[in-house]
Amino acid sequence: MNLGMTRLNVEIFCTDRSQWKMVEDGSRQYHQRDLWGMDYYLRVYNRMYIQDVLKFRLYPHFIEAFAYKNHPIHKVDILGVVVHVDERDRCFIYAIDDGTGVISCCCWKPDLRHRGDETMSSLLPSSLQKKLCDIQDEEKQATSGYSHGDLVHIKGKVKVFREVNEITALYHAKVDNPTAEIMRMVELPKLYKMCYDKPFELPHRVKEELDMAREEDKTGVKSCRRIIQEVSAAVSEYLRAAPSVTEFTASQMCRLPAIASILAQQQSLEEKQSHVSMVTQALQKLEEEDGTVCRRMEASALYENLHHSKALKTAILNLLIKESQKPKYAERGCHYLHILDELHRTVQYSKLHQAALLNCLQTLETQSDVIRTYQKQYLPCVT
Repeated sequence: MNLGMTRLNVEIFCTDRSQWKMVEDGSRQYHQRDLWGMDYYLRVYNRMYIQDVLKFRLYPHFIEAFAYKNHPIHKVDILGVVVHVDERDRCFIYAIDDGTGVISCCCWKPDLRHRGDETMSSLLPSSLQKKLCDIQDEEKQATSGYSHGDLVHIKGKVKVFREVNEITALYHAKVDNPTAEIMRMVELPKLYKMCYDKPFELPHRVKEELDMAREEDKTGVKSCRRIIQEVSAAVSEYLRAAPSVTEFTASQMCRLPAIASILAQQQSLEEKQSHVSMVTQALQKLEEEDGTVCRRMEASALYENLHHSKALKTAILNLLIKESQKPKYAERGCHYLHILDELHRTVQYSKLHQAALLNCLQTLETQSDVIRTYQKQYLPCVT
């Protein structure tokens, strides 16, 4: 089966550095296997119509998954009636019909050689004896097989046998509830509308990263965003390893050899920025995403290294001690948003970011200076 020969307007973008591909078929985009983990439906048993399972085609350029729209799928969950039974030495082949189509399902017979001495079951507690009986009943049912007209529930992997899709069952059971089939048919249209029929799209940040990598490979020049990311990583590594640096400015970071060498790689004249501006953006990224630095507002372009500085942590602890004396916060403590609002009233931390506050609260909790009473509320351990 060669899907590539039947598809029109196919473009493949590949970069050696990021190792990713995107295949476009009209408005549909198929993604590289490394990105499949971002699609929730890859790992679950997808409840689907048998008609759609029969129409599955192999995901372009890969043989380990099937495509519904552009979702990579290899496990399904079906409910239907047995319309044909073919017993083999080691398995049963059932033809299952759910009203939209008929598909073959391979259900392996259980291996009964691992059974222990049944006389030992009398020594088990009553709850375990009941579970053991249920397991034995399921094994007996699987050994004897299902009959024509039985309603069965099957979960398994989709395989191709003689160019026809079939299911290798990993779980199967007879369903005694007569309304189960009706409930499934009511549920499936909602699942298709809310889940399966919506395209698999990468998160915005991942898409931007891949687009940036592709553009860099075309031009051979690092973009400003890439340089800012590398500067951010270099600054974070330096601040973590420099306990004596509690306060600093962007200009001081520019003069560091490791960071200056990264900034020197900027070659695009269209995106040319000053080194101080790029370091400022890198510091803003660290503040908003990692919370490892914060900007102090009492002086121009002054930043605090939250890895080693105790100024913000001391301010938070003093604020918690003060607020916890009020009846409103004495029992449950202060919510972190209330702490943030109070810090915004000060001159130094009037622009404090939420990520920096949560980072400091986590450090104080690790040091047993504060305790978390509820999910986002804190009390000081000292008064």
